[in-house]
Amino acid sequence: MRAHHDSGRGKGGATARLLATTLLLLSAVRAMAQSDSVPVSGQIRYHGSGLPVPDATVSLQGESPDTAITDVNGQFTLSALGGGNCDIEPQKMGDDGTGITTTDALVALGVAIGLVPADAEQQMACDVSGDGRVSAVDALFILQYRVGLMPSFPVAQACQSDWAFVPAPASMPGEEAVSPQPGKSACQPGMIQWRPLSGAAAQRDFSAILFGDCNLSWRPSSVAPGAPTSTATAAPSATDLPTSNPTPTNSPVNTATQTPTATFTPTLGPPTRTPTNTRTPTPTATSTRTPTSTATLTATRTPTPTLTFSPVPPSNTATRTPTDTPTWTPTRTPTPTFTFTSTATVTPTRTPTPTATPTNSPIPSLTSTPTWTQTFTRTPTITRTFTATATPSPTATPTCPGAVQWAPSDALEIMSYQGGELWLTKVVPTDFGWGLFWLRAEPNATQTAHLYYAHLDFNGTVTNGPVLIRDIPRLPYRGRYYMAAWHDDHFGLLIADASTLYYFNLSLAGVLSGQRTVGPVLFNYIEYGQEADGEFDSYPGGFLCVIEGDCVGHLCSYAFKLAADGTPTTQNYNLVDFDYTHQFQPRAAFDGAGFTILSVKDIDITNGGVGTKYLKATGIPSTAAKVVPTKQYYWDELPDIDWNGDHYGAVWTENAARDWSQPWQIHFATFRRTFTTSTLIADQVLDTEFPKSQWRWATQIHARGVDWLVQYLLGQPNADPVAVYRLVNDQGQTLANITPFSMNADALGSATHFRSEAGGNVGIARGYFDAANTAHVVFQQLGAPICVP
Repeated sequence: MRAHHDSGRGKGGATARLLATTLLLLSAVRAMAQSDSVPVSGQIRYHGSGLPVPDATVSLQGESPDTAITDVNGQFTLSALGGGNCDIEPQKMGDDGTGITTTDALVALGVAIGLVPADAEQQMACDVSGDGRVSAVDALFILQYRVGLMPSFPVAQACQSDWAFVPAPASMPGEEAVSPQPGKSACQPGMIQWRPLSGAAAQRDFSAILFGDCNLSWRPSSVAPGAPTSTATAAPSATDLPTSNPTPTNSPVNTATQTPTATFTPTLGPPTRTPTNTRTPTPTATSTRTPTSTATLTATRTPTPTLTFSPVPPSNTATRTPTDTPTWTPTRTPTPTFTFTSTATVTPTRTPTPTATPTNSPIPSLTSTPTWTQTFTRTPTITRTFTATATPSPTATPTCPGAVQWAPSDALEIMSYQGGELWLTKVVPTDFGWGLFWLRAEPNATQTAHLYYAHLDFNGTVTNGPVLIRDIPRLPYRGRYYMAAWHDDHFGLLIADASTLYYFNLSLAGVLSGQRTVGPVLFNYIEYGQEADGEFDSYPGGFLCVIEGDCVGHLCSYAFKLAADGTPTTQNYNLVDFDYTHQFQPRAAFDGAGFTILSVKDIDITNGGVGTKYLKATGIPSTAAKVVPTKQYYWDELPDIDWNGDHYGAVWTENAARDWSQPWQIHFATFRRTFTTSTLIADQVLDTEFPKSQWRWATQIHARGVDWLVQYLLGQPNADPVAVYRLVNDQGQTLANITPFSMNADALGSATHFRSEAGGNVGIARGYFDAANTAHVVFQQLGAPICVP
């Protein structure tokens, strides 16, 4: 029995030892697995603008806590134990910069009463009381904070953070994205949780919101609006001379209509790029804005450098003379019979029921008075009326007896980025100032185009944005992804997404709504092209769009109309001519009764070229007519058209030899167009270039009274193209000409404003890269030439 007992105990002891060893091995394996740290990384960007948010603290809670601070690109990296449970939570105090202003109080009031649409994140930014809704109380708190009567918002105290962070949706097993839920007394922060963390977690991104920044205008302190900047640019000249900082003055000058206008100092433009892709900058002064509690801008206004009359780059030796000089507006009209009633000769008048008017009215019951008020309403009955008045036959303005000065204003920087791509800047005049749009892509990113928006008032102060409006999938052979137009109280925005065209309403604050599919199927054939070029215009009935689209494997052009909310009001009219083949790059101009649609017809040399169709306010398009009846198709491209109150002006690029080794021409024409007739007034080759500029989106024409301002680029041997602004009469004779900057990006757009507050100026949005490969988006204004006796 004893021997049996000993034997049994020995067997049981061996089993216990084996079990203990197994448990130890399992514990060691688990400890080894947990001891291997895995990276958790991501980026924090600001909601709306997409700007990186630096200096945010990101904490990792788990078996091995860790902390990281976001860098200048908003990026962070943490170390976690693989296989364990953990959370990451961002937090940030202060750094409101100029993100919180009296404008935010106004926007909060608009959101509170339903006049300003806002998504969930924007409402969270406005709800500074933390009570879960936006009210006049939030507007009051924002004003009190702005003037220093409130050290911090109640919601920031409850959350122990001046910011909220919204995590990106979960995308890996065991992960949960927890959205922030601010409150008065308690706050659920935004975070990402893992139960457990199964491996490395990259691109765990957050969208940041600054409490109180109701219009989402925050920018990093390094690029805060209003901060003095020195924009590195270069003129198309062999000599680099810096422009001295101008002395702030108020220097009104008298235009031909006795309306005070501003004389501006030129910027010397972006640097010239050599064949080795190096950029040599020239420092230039930019307009300086001093942030104040009223968010106003003190503009710098000084005389401009002496005008040149040739397409070669001007000298940088700018001359400065006293202002208070009469404005010289060279004009010449052959036989006009009427013009629209206005001080600028061609300005449609409006019915006396505006939908949004800046005023100096205070906000009732608030303790601080903002500088202006906006009423965001839409009244379907509002229309623009066109009143024709008889005028005597004008005579040519005498030649300026002295020196002529003409140059754009100083460049006001809107935004800057490091590297990547920048293209298709556009200016859209609004009832409150200037809307700016542009596209950019991240460095080495080929899949997505980012569409940005900003708004400036008539003084040049940024009132909204910059805001990231939408990410758009890119195609290999497409450059134009959007078109925008202003209608009464909102933008109409078209987005080209692969083969589909989408319409959106876009508020002044940069908020999208009302998405709908419109227009034809877009052209999307890699072997032939994928472009969606066209134009989007506002008129009293809503919008007109002309755009390239697909027609049985060919690239055709279409026209269709939309109501003010984007509802289609017509069919998609195919504008293709006689042989049902290629018709591209359509443009349009409204004459008060209908649209003249300009496009290019290729394939047929004799019948092809630049032609028009007329589309009445109601009805189908007319038959086609060539602008210059006797001209053949000379590889015509890049056209534009405008209306001056009596007839049309057009411009395009062509190659008369149809040979890439031969120079290209800038061709100008004036003509009349009705539904049944097309009559050429004059046509003239304005300029030649060789080599041809590689940029596509710069050619534009603007009516300037009875004359025409033509904007285009000239290719330069072994250098970047230069921008040309040429003022011509109806016969195409040059009255003034400047080349103020060169262009190393396909980013130059301009527009003439329809309101008198703009002083008849042309707004210019352009982008360029400096020597450090930093992309800059800037805004300038160009007035009329000035005659100095």
